[in-house]
Amino acid sequence: MPAAAGVRQVCLYIIDSGKDVKQGCLPVVVVAPDAAPTGVWEKATGIDQITVSGWAVYPGDLGKAVKVSVDVDGKRTTATADEASPGVGAKYPGAGDNHGYSINIPASAGTHTVCLYLAYVSTGEARQGCLVQHVVTADSPPTGVWEKSSGTNGVTVSGWAVYPGALTKPVAVMVTIDGVRHSLIAGGSSPGINSRFPGAGDSHGYSGTFPSTVGSHEVCVYLTTLDGVDIRQGCLTQKVSAPILPAGVWQRSSGAGGVTVSGWAVYPDAKTTTVKGVVTVDGVAHSFTADQNSAGVDLQYPGAGDGHGYSTTVSATAGDHEVCLYLFDRTGNRVRQGCLTQLVVAVDAPPAGVWSSVSGAGGISVAGWALYPGALTTTVPITVSIDGVRTTISANGDFAGTDAKYPGAGDNHGFSVSLPASSGSHNVCVFFSRNGGGEIQWGCTTVAVILPNSPPVGTWLSSTGFGGVTISGWALFPGALTETVSMAVQVDSSWYPLAANQYWSGTNKLYPGAGDNHGYSGTVPATPGDHEVCVYANNRDSGSTQLGCLTQNVVPAAAGTWATSDGSNGNVTVSGWALYPDKPTATADISVEIDGAAQSFPAAQPSPGVGTIFPGAGDSHGYAVAIPAAAGTHQVCVYVLGPGTTKTRLGCLSQAVTP
Repeated sequence: MPAAAGVRQVCLYIIDSGKDVKQGCLPVVVVAPDAAPTGVWEKATGIDQITVSGWAVYPGDLGKAVKVSVDVDGKRTTATADEASPGVGAKYPGAGDNHGYSINIPASAGTHTVCLYLAYVSTGEARQGCLVQHVVTADSPPTGVWEKSSGTNGVTVSGWAVYPGALTKPVAVMVTIDGVRHSLIAGGSSPGINSRFPGAGDSHGYSGTFPSTVGSHEVCVYLTTLDGVDIRQGCLTQKVSAPILPAGVWQRSSGAGGVTVSGWAVYPDAKTTTVKGVVTVDGVAHSFTADQNSAGVDLQYPGAGDGHGYSTTVSATAGDHEVCLYLFDRTGNRVRQGCLTQLVVAVDAPPAGVWSSVSGAGGISVAGWALYPGALTTTVPITVSIDGVRTTISANGDFAGTDAKYPGAGDNHGFSVSLPASSGSHNVCVFFSRNGGGEIQWGCTTVAVILPNSPPVGTWLSSTGFGGVTISGWALFPGALTETVSMAVQVDSSWYPLAANQYWSGTNKLYPGAGDNHGYSGTVPATPGDHEVCVYANNRDSGSTQLGCLTQNVVPAAAGTWATSDGSNGNVTVSGWALYPDKPTATADISVEIDGAAQSFPAAQPSPGVGTIFPGAGDSHGYAVAIPAAAGTHQVCVYVLGPGTTKTRLGCLSQAVTP
């Protein structure tokens, strides 16, 4: 349906027996065919030339390709944005993806000013931005950082290097130790290089260890140019120390049916060699090998890998035992890691756990966790009794934290069950089975069941009025916790729908099992001035529950003045100020249209007094621009652009222009 540009109110009706039944209304933004182009300047590089790339579209004429111009030090190159740019069609349905551009401009080595412009559909253009681009030649010398040097069982150096003019070519690195040359290639992983040198990738790291005697050594690092010349990065004196003792962490000790110890161990000076050890229980030794997976070891000792973990179980009777852990150094000596007193729990010890929640929303729900301290991986059967009617389930669901409390148990000892129950009070009891037979009553409580069709509950927590009425809060059905409540917002005599299905922290805590996706937030249209606003939560069957009413003052989304206009010296000169009342410190953009041709400018100049009208905004919201125009009378209009796609007119007039 034809419609003028701007925000239009669209309503849908169904004709039922000759009567119009209103289904709802919403604001729709209509874009003019000659709307200003939009796009993203994605990248600029400078190797032997300057390359700029990105995408651009006309929002009001999606099938038309945008003309793109690039100025390099004032010299212009023009192209058309008609190349493939994946994702544009998704952002602007119907446009397709052929709105990309990639422009190569010859440029000498050095620093250049680059500016990008997009042409309007009819006349004029909009500047996308400017930057300073440094251009390098293909044979530019390598650059890099010598990041680290260490001296454990030899000399280890590491860092990164890249050719600025040949980004994908690996740099040859030379290391000298007391004058003896060693070669490396900077082709290893080095995260972050691609962000500093776009297009290079992150495979420009180097690292190497070279045998050296104990003592001090002169170490130098060189980078080789593409012409074969070695450029020194630096030199230092590196002290090489003797091999050190094994390192590691005794992470856990538990006593479920015996003594279990676990952790990891590594030789810092021989990281790929497997460490062996012994655990003693009351003086009796039991050997183990640290060759199991232990995530994170390689992060602490790069190159070691994660295969340095250990976990071993020793049979022991119930009661206290003296447990000690030892690791062997590379010469075979036993090095004690520590000792402790470990309580061993019998396999048939009573279960432990927590009955963490019970609720009566539309039925009875029970949840918690349970395990056997003496048989950590065995599942505990749970029985729930409602007024004497018993239901048995298994405590084998996810429950974070049980493994931290009982090392080795894992986090799969949770239980959760929802059972039907009539409205009213019920006696709920929970039992768990012993590992050796029989059961233990965990506890009982009285639960009030709430019917699914109970009225919704919720709050209306905030209301603002910038360019419309914005409200937020939460609502849910206490008897149907996972269902979404439909909301209704009344502004004077107009009604607008919302859904309480957004994230809102805390609803699950108030109503366990509900989750935290019962928030609502939205902006409905309203003209400037005072409005009577009411918020309702609709019942599941019929009717609604009012969450509150108030008088909301609405102010325009954008504010400003057009203070002066002049047509002398072949220019149309306008001045004034503009800002967004809800974001007073942000810079607003204005659009000046002369006979329909628009140009945009930021309102960021000093304008004394604005900060007094809008406290906290400051006075940097003024504009004063001169736009060339032919002699004669012209129709001039000034608008504030935004927020978003909105446009607020500050005024129009006929301006006489003199030479």
